[in-house]
This record gives sequence, structure tokens and C-alpha cells, in this order.
Amino acid sequence: MGQRPQLTNTSKLSEISSYPSYQWCFVADAVKMLKYGGILVYSTCTLPKQENEMMVARILKSFSEMRLVSADPLLGQPGILVEGLSKDDVMKVQRYLPNSDPNYNVDVDTIGFFIAKFLKCKM
Repeated sequence: MGQRPQLTNTSKLSEISSYPSYQWCFVADAVKMLKYGGILVYSTCTLPKQENEMMVARILKSFSEMRLVSADPLLGQPGILVEGLSKDDVMKVQRYLPNSDPNYNVDVDTIGFFIAKFLKCKM
């Protein structure tokens, strides 16, 4: 949908609703190709929980070898608590909202983005 807010947008709801499905395909393939001990960084330039925290929960549920780890340094805000994520999990992910937040000592000039970091472990 672009890097900055637009006054008009011709995207249809069905198109926007399909984004998590596309992202799941990318993530699932990446996990399969990732070697044990490898790091997967999942990052989006969007804010909906369907593309962020809910995707993290789905990764953890679908791939038992994947562990959510902190993406240091933690500069963003914690994630949103959704089904499948613990309070500890949401503290490991980072949300960057499209404004400055003095509570997090970071000046954010962004449309908003999300970061989660995973480690692939042997079972």
C-alpha cells in the first residue's frame, strides 16, 4: 500500500485481507530452508496484528523447532497480546508506531513496522 499514508487508495478489502496468506507462504518456505541453529528475522512494514503477532503465534504453533528470541537491542514497543502468545513472547517482539515515543527513547519517523526474531532448534 505504499511507504507513506495516501489520501486515496484503490486497494480492495479482499486484496488487503490476502496479505497474511502470502506472508505465511514466504515464512513457511523460509523455515523449511533454514538450517538448525539458524536465525529467522520476521519483519513487516505494517501494523495489523494479523500480519504480525498472529503470524508469530502461527509460526510457533506450526513449527515446534522454532523459538522466539529477543531481537536486541529492544528499541520498539512490545507486541500485542494475542491467542498463542504469552506475555513474555510479546516482550520479545518489537512494534514501531508511526510517531515518536518518549517512553522508549527513540525518534521514529516511519509508517510503522514490526520485528520478531526466531532461532531454529533441533528437537
